Amino acid sequence: MTEQPQIKVHLHDSIKKIGQPDIQVPDLASKEAVRKIFAGEGHLHFAQVDPPMAVLEELQKRVENKDAFGPKTHDEKTYELINEHVLRNGILQDMVGGKTLHWAKNTDELLSMARSMLSNCSSRDEDVILAAEKVLVFQRDMKKSRGEPTSISEQEMDPLVMQLFVAFGGDSPSKRSLVEPEWGDYSDGIVELSNRVFQSIRDGFIEARILMFETTPHGAKLVSPELAPKAFRTGSDDLYSYLMTRDLPAKWFRAGTTLAKRKGEARRWVEGVATRFDAEGKRASGGDYQSEMMRRFDLSETAAKDVWRIAAVPNRGKLGNIPDAERVGIEDLRAL
Repeated sequence: MTEQPQIKVHLHDSIKKIGQPDIQVPDLASKEAVRKIFAGEGHLHFAQVDPPMAVLEELQKRVENKDAFGPKTHDEKTYELINEHVLRNGILQDMVGGKTLHWAKNTDELLSMARSMLSNCSSRDEDVILAAEKVLVFQRDMKKSRGEPTSISEQEMDPLVMQLFVAFGGDSPSKRSLVEPEWGDYSDGIVELSNRVFQSIRDGFIEARILMFETTPHGAKLVSPELAPKAFRTGSDDLYSYLMTRDLPAKWFRAGTTLAKRKGEARRWVEGVATRFDAEGKRASGGDYQSEMMRRFDLSETAAKDVWRIAAVPNRGKLGNIPDAERVGIEDLRAL
């Protein structure tokens, strides 16, 4: 059996006590490291001996899931509800229906929020994408500290010998940063990951999963999905605020949908979430899944039970008696 590559993970339950040596960051097999990182039990350490390709590959799959931003806005009634309750008298509200709205007040906050959601980690605030980038930046900085060359002109490049990557930090277009071949693969993957993140954000605007609000002399107003991507690229940062539709009441997005369609969406959601948690060694109870289906997909108790009965859920027989260390609460389901 081939030994799995090792990845350094700073475990969240590692607490340094007075008189004890500094916390050690353990090297974990890549599969276990990925499980702990995305279960919110630890974070990727920036100082890696080898590139953490398993984490990068998992991120590249997750950032395609635009549902992390929330549902699409496509019904006129939904826009009316947004204008009535989110834009009350031209003033952006902090709560709707007793639920807090998480506003991004500039592009930096939006990018941070979007990346955390696309990471789809159990911890809402964990930006695994940023952690993966810091690994690459640390490698570059270490080369500089040792006096090693960190860039080479395009005229001097030999693509058959060296793998090059675009540096984070602003090297000129005529130069690329130079690293060992295995780190070149990782850096290329980071660049591709960044491109996928921006594509998902762009799609989020177009599908109105990410709502853009413009500040005007007459109060805030909703920017149309068709104009939002261009405004995001070229507009003044202090003019816009952003909101993910995941923060809004689910029933707003159910106008005109049939019960059969809502039950189908609920089943796909349950199966996807349950499979993901099973891979992390986590489980939620059937009751919590059904409660969240009722809220998220506007289902009756009977309809939610019907979905639960037919859904393909891993380890269904074990859900009745879940150890505390493995249990996922209703608040975790609602944060997805």
